[in-house]
Amino acid sequence: MAITPKHSFNKNKRNYIATKKFTDREEPKKSFRNHVIKVKESNFNHENKYDVLVYYGVGGVGKSSLIRQLNKEIIEDYPKSLVFNLDFRDQINTSPARALLELINSQKGQAKGRFTHFEVAYSVYFIKRHPDIAYNEKSIPFVSELGIIADIIGNISGVGLIGSVTGVVNQAYKMFNKLGLKTCPPADT
Repeated sequence: MAITPKHSFNKNKRNYIATKKFTDREEPKKSFRNHVIKVKESNFNHENKYDVLVYYGVGGVGKSSLIRQLNKEIIEDYPKSLVFNLDFRDQINTSPARALLELINSQKGQAKGRFTHFEVAYSVYFIKRHPDIAYNEKSIPFVSELGIIADIIGNISGVGLIGSVTGVVNQAYKMFNKLGLKTCPPADT
């Protein structure tokens, strides 16, 4: 029998095939499940001001895959839940406004919650922050999705959706209350 190398670059046959199956993360998954159960049992009332579960490690060990898998499992186990993610690896997410936008965008695919008030407030913030960019109501992609809120804000005397926005949100809340619709209380100004 001839002596041949064990590994060869020219070999047509693959010995190992990569799979997409998620394996070998039982301990982090167990910690996550226990944490979710603890939060659920406490009825979301925590004495601690901060409640964060952190997974860390060197690049390439599977943190992002673990997070995607945990998100999938939490949605399967608790179908009414909303799952949000924020990755601070991207430096732009250290800005509070951008971090809030990314949190909302991380939930978009779940289609369980609508964040119309946030979208309106963020649009107003963005337009005030970037006055050099020209906008009109047709250039805002979610205007057609706003429904009654767009109608209410648009019908406030002399105020278009993207026009003069001082007090628009409080006016919308007052209009909602006048119509008997339930809302959160307006922010103090």
